[in-house]
This record gives sequence, structure tokens and C-alpha cells, in this order.
Amino acid sequence: MTAFLVVTAITLLAVAAILYVIRGRSAPVRSLDELTARSKPVDLEAFRNLVSVEEEAYLRESLPPRQFRRVQRKRMLAAAEYVRRASHNAALLVTLGESVRSSNDPQLAEAATELVNSAIQMRLTAILVLLCIGIRIVFPQTKLSLARLTDDYERLRGYLSAVGRLKAPADMGRIEAAL
Repeated sequence: MTAFLVVTAITLLAVAAILYVIRGRSAPVRSLDELTARSKPVDLEAFRNLVSVEEEAYLRESLPPRQFRRVQRKRMLAAAEYVRRASHNAALLVTLGESVRSSNDPQLAEAATELVNSAIQMRLTAILVLLCIGIRIVFPQTKLSLARLTDDYERLRGYLSAVGRLKAPADMGRIEAAL
């Protein structure tokens, strides 16, 4: 009986985790205007600099070990904030894509489906990258690649552009700037 309860509890936690990854904690986004108002900007170039292997190697060579560890922890904390922002935006895009998927325009519905799938992938990537960042904060000498996030986020932006071009082409500059 105890084993059954443990398995049931683990299953419920897994389902809750999956729902969180898919939907996030944010209220539904029904329009591109809502998206721009509630999204958090992500500077991918700054993130790339924070997780750059070359930059880390330079700092490792230039700084005493103790100072390197301190600087590296600060860099990883800043990188984690960018990842949280990207994950937040992806959660918004899941709800936006879900609201647009029911469109009568088959091209728009297909673009929205791809947006939702990409946003879910981005949320999963963000969880893994945050785990790697956590490891690197505790163990600054650890070398784990965090670059996948930028690829997934750029892909997500591309799918949003496809939806935006079909739904509101005039607003695309403002929408892309918000993410």
C-alpha cells in the first residue's frame, strides 16, 4: 500500500511538473499587444558573453582563482536571470500560440502550432540550462555548455515572426523588440 501511495505521489508531481513546463504560471495571452506588454526583454548578445567559453578562459587566466570564482558566480547569476526571462516569454508564447491555433487561416494555425511546440521546447531547455547554471554557481570550475538556449530562443523568435507576419505584419518591429 505504501509503495502505491509513493508511486501515485511521484506521478502527480511529474504531471504537475509537465503542466508547469507547458503552461507556466502566467495568465493567457490572447493578443500580440498583451504579449508586448507582459514580455521581458532578453539580450541574447549579453547572455552569449556571460556563457562564452572564450570569455571564461580569459577571466580564468587573468584573475587569481578566488577572484575568478567570485566573478564566475556573478556571471552565472546574471545568466540565470536571462534564462528565467526567456522561460517567462516562452510561457507567454505557449498561451498566445494556443489561442491562435484555432484560426480559420490554415497557415496561421500551422505557424501557431510550430510556435507552441518551439515554446515548450524552449521551456524544457531553460530548465536544463538553469540546472547547469546552478551546478556552475556551486562549482565555478565546472565546464558545461549553456549555448543551446540561444539557438532555441532564436528559433522561437523566428516562429513568433511567422505568426506575427500573418496576424499583424505592421507590428512586427515592436513585437520583436519586446522579446
